[in-house]
Amino acid sequence: VIINILLDFKWVLGYWGSEPMGIQGAAFASVAAETVFVIIIGAYALFSPSFRHYDLRRFTILTRSRIESIINISSPIVLQNLLSMISWFMFFVLIEKMGERELAISNLVRAVYMVLMTPIWGYASAANSMVSNIIGQDRYQDVRKLVIRIIQLCLATTMTITLADYLAGPFLLDLTSGDPDLIRDAYGSYNVIVVAMVVFSISVVLLSTVSGSGNTKAAMFIEFINIAIYILYVYFCSVNNTSIEVIWFAEILYWVLMGTLSLLYFKLFKWKDIKI
Repeated sequence: VIINILLDFKWVLGYWGSEPMGIQGAAFASVAAETVFVIIIGAYALFSPSFRHYDLRRFTILTRSRIESIINISSPIVLQNLLSMISWFMFFVLIEKMGERELAISNLVRAVYMVLMTPIWGYASAANSMVSNIIGQDRYQDVRKLVIRIIQLCLATTMTITLADYLAGPFLLDLTSGDPDLIRDAYGSYNVIVVAMVVFSISVVLLSTVSGSGNTKAAMFIEFINIAIYILYVYFCSVNNTSIEVIWFAEILYWVLMGTLSLLYFKLFKWKDIKI
């Protein structure tokens, strides 16, 4: 992140003897920072004492059964993430057809949404890893307690950040745009995503728990059902030219369905019998 910021000053704005390149400079800075990240994390994984017991520097021949096992577990996750990105893309394509003002508001709200989502995705990743870990230890009885604890921490973090932003004005909207009229028009959609963040804090942890249990296909199907309903809702709202706040309500609908389907999975299916 530090390298990315420094290179943004250098290549985007033209500091330290460079020619300003604008948005092209931002692309170069991001690629350079990611390259450095790969080198650092790769070196750490290979040479850190913490990773010696994984024996990462010893390569073995992959068997067909192991390759099939990896593909069987990972391909639903790949498709799930692909579907998620496509739905996000379609969301903004449909909003763009409504008008430039709606698109401008949505881009402003999206920027704030991404900031607020970041810590939640961290908790979701933790849930995925920790659930897999304790299931691997046959501690199935501890899964419920762990997930509840992660949800509590995630909610507390989300509410703290959101409250701090509200008390500041909201600070994130002011930071994202210098247009007071645009900020005023975006405030309604911002309030919608604040509610969505609360549901999101619960639902994404539950979905990550489904993946962490080893049933990545179930997580993919849950995502698929959600996205189908999500896109249909946004499409009909955009066709009927509803308000932008109603469009953004799709986020609340999406995460409510996500949490509900994830809970139903644990209630109706024998997830403890999954073997990997």
